[in-house]
Amino acid sequence: SSKVALVSSKLLMQHGNVVHLFVSKDSLTEKRAKEDGILIHSLDSRQKFKELMNKIIPLFEQAKPSVVISHHSLDRKIGLELKKKFKIQCGMKLKDGQ
Repeated sequence: SSKVALVSSKLLMQHGNVVHLFVSKDSLTEKRAKEDGILIHSLDSRQKFKELMNKIIPLFEQAKPSVVISHHSLDRKIGLELKKKFKIQCGMKLKDGQ
């Protein structure tokens, strides 16, 4: 859910983690994340999966995240694809063992 994505992003940031939140363009989540100062990447979630991944992969190559958290079915599908490509772990890991 949007609320879980926003709350978990803020908690991760409070523990010193750099958070990149992928949101649907022009969504309420996008608006609230901006208000909360969360770094967002707005995407058109109506795109074909391959086109969506072609926009996401360069962002991952630049950011090199160690953890991906997903909140609904499309997120999960994207997360699994990224896990496979980048060998990213699933679940939450806070910086410095916190």
